[in-house]
Amino acid sequence: MRASKLHAVVATFDPSSRTVTTMHVFDPRHQYAVFVAPSNRALEIDQAVSGSLNGKLSTIRPGAFAGATYEVAVMFDVKPQP
Repeated sequence: MRASKLHAVVATFDPSSRTVTTMHVFDPRHQYAVFVAPSNRALEIDQAVSGSLNGKLSTIRPGAFAGATYEVAVMFDVKPQP
């Protein structure tokens, strides 16, 4: 992030209640993580079987911070480690 090269989304979510508890966007235009407001987070869980989880994490609408806009749409597939 300090080298102005990181593009990432970090989120914590509760699969049982299907809610995103925290969500941050990392982008070279900012010097720190941008917090995504709870009212702008969406989580769609397609499958939650035997510890596996897949679905989509996104923003509901584009957000803006410090003169830059952002929009997130991430598909994920998480498998438990052996």
